[in-house]
This record gives sequence, C-alpha cells and structure tokens, in this order.
Amino acid sequence: MAQSDATVLTYDASGVNYDLLDAFKRACQREAAGTARNLPKHGLSEPPGVRGQSAYLIETPDEYWAHVEEGLGTKNLVADAMARIAGRTFYRQIGIDTVATIVNDLVTTGAAPVCVAMHAAVGSGDWFSDAARAEALGLPEMTGKLFSIITGSLDVNLIHEALPHWEASFAAAAQFPTDLRIHAARQGYYKTAIETQLAGEMPAAAFWPLLSIWALCINSGMSPTVAGAAWEQLLNQLGLDAAGVEARLG
Repeated sequence: MAQSDATVLTYDASGVNYDLLDAFKRACQREAAGTARNLPKHGLSEPPGVRGQSAYLIETPDEYWAHVEEGLGTKNLVADAMARIAGRTFYRQIGIDTVATIVNDLVTTGAAPVCVAMHAAVGSGDWFSDAARAEALGLPEMTGKLFSIITGSLDVNLIHEALPHWEASFAAAAQFPTDLRIHAARQGYYKTAIETQLAGEMPAAAFWPLLSIWALCINSGMSPTVAGAAWEQLLNQLGLDAAGVEARLG
C-alpha cells in the first residue's frame, strides 16, 4: 500500500530548510578556515577538505585528533511531551541518543571516543524541581531536600491513602487559582507524575510532588475544610511541623 504524501516525514515538512541552513554553514566554514593558519605555530595542521565533514580533524606529528560538536536541539521537547501525554519520561534516552550521534560521527574518521564534554543550561532553577524528571535522570538525591526534613514514616502506602484527598484539595484550589501551577489542566499531569514515581525504583520520591503541590493548594487560601484534616494527618505521620511545612515546600 502506497504511503500518503501527507504522512511522509521530511525535513521540509518539519520546518527544516537545508537550502538555507547549508548556505549559512558554508559561510561559517569559509570564515573559520582563516584560523587554520595559526595551527603550524603549534606544530599542528589541518587536513585538506576536512571542514564540513562528520568530524573535524587536526593532525599532530604523531596522530590525528577528531572533534565533534553536537547540540541537543529540540529533542527535549519530545521527552517533555511524552511526560505530559503518557506520564513516562525519556530524558535519559535523549542523552543516550545525543552521545550516540557524537560517537557515530567520530567513528567515520576512524577515531575512538576519549571524552565527552557537556554544556548544560536551564532558563530557571525550577527546572530541577520536577521530581519525575530528576528520577529519570538518575538523580534521586535531588529529593534529599524533602527527606532531610522528614522524621516520621516514609511508607509509600501513605501516598496511596492521601492521593484522593490531594485531588480534592487541588480541585478546590484550582477554582480560584492564585498560582499558575495550580490550574485544573495540570492536575492530571501532576497525578501521573506521582503515580509514575510510585511505580519506579524510588517510590518514596513521590512524596515530593505530592507534598509540594499540596502545599501550594493549602497556601492558595482554599477552605481548610477541603481535605485539610487529611493534609495535617499526613504531615503528622511524616513527622513534619504543620506550622512551617507549607512555607518550606510551597
């Protein structure tokens, strides 16, 4: 059965115009080529025609060095979307894919990978407060901020018992939200994140999104009769101080 043109995935259909991009890349290569005259000062040279290839080569008296510069691009957006849609995170796989791309480019020159340098930047420190993402990245210590103030039980059954009350609190706070994070459209995402962590290798980490979002709901000024007793009961079971925990987690 022939594939419909509407379903064919192409660079053009994805908004990538290589006619424009390649022209820019060639202009960059022409300008950068002038810097090769500095290499002989250090006993190095540049093989002819190497610019624009899968990896950049520098020749030393004894060997070649190969270098690849790889950008993450918008791959993270795919992982972000999967977290929202399916409640599963694939940030670790995005990292593996990016390193694999680097290695594949290197080996076309016969070079063996020696090191990988990473440039990591985020627009806000809030990026690191996503507990589901932290677990996916293999960084459960990011939830240490929570565990360091818990002196009571870490029984994950407490999360299962509290979740219906958490949902009621969120629904009440979302009616008149005072915080952009408390919006009816986000409730399903937060619940999925909690359930995903409960099913993961570190289920106790689910306490972090449960408590941090619940604290936002409590601080929103909603009626204390809406699951307020369940909130205080959970704090007592965890050995937390109800008087100050909202400020520390919210």
